[in-house]
Amino acid sequence: MEHMYRFDYTDFPYKLDRLQLRSLQTIDLAIFPYTYWHGNQVLAIYQ
Repeated sequence: MEHMYRFDYTDFPYKLDRLQLRSLQTIDLAIFPYTYWHGNQVLAIYQ
């Protein structure tokens, strides 16, 4: 059974403890050849 969870942009706060959200992007993984997930993923980068 696969895990299922839907992320929304509100799930990623601008500040997380002492970290600040620097980038938040949705990436369509279907364009990559040899991927196990053929949908969208969210990449969040904190610094």
